[in-house]
Amino acid sequence: MDQHFFVLMHATNYTETKISRLYACKTVEEIEKIIQDWLVQKCAMDCCRPEDAKTPLPELTFVCPHLKEPKDVEQYNGFYFYEGYGGISLFLDAVYDEKTAKRFRADVMKEFQLDQILSDEADQLMDDLDVVVESFRSPMDWRKAYESIDTLIRQGGIALF
Repeated sequence: MDQHFFVLMHATNYTETKISRLYACKTVEEIEKIIQDWLVQKCAMDCCRPEDAKTPLPELTFVCPHLKEPKDVEQYNGFYFYEGYGGISLFLDAVYDEKTAKRFRADVMKEFQLDQILSDEADQLMDDLDVVVESFRSPMDWRKAYESIDTLIRQGGIALF
């Protein structure tokens, strides 16, 4: 079966620039790179591993935990404050099996009230959420469903007008 997982990322940097994205990954190294790129590019931070952390750390250094499996991304979750710069927030939620996919589907349905919107687009998104769940049961092409759900999350909902 196609080994894959998804990570929902909600993050805010010092300038209040927010990102909400759904990422599809095949390895934890992929999501580590995405997170570290965001920290470097959007937060102007350096990243280091716990074993490389020197005391004291340079002012804008983020100690990135080791990820062994998708659910480990939650180790990054939190609000971080850097004196003189402000704070960042980083919250990640992994979807890596049928159980987490069902929870993700329910959360997206609730957040965007898809079951209360009467439109072909809402119906298609509900079908796409079902594809995400099914993708952990049997081999299938889930990429189109992933793209439409990521678009929904980035846009913050369905445009009604």
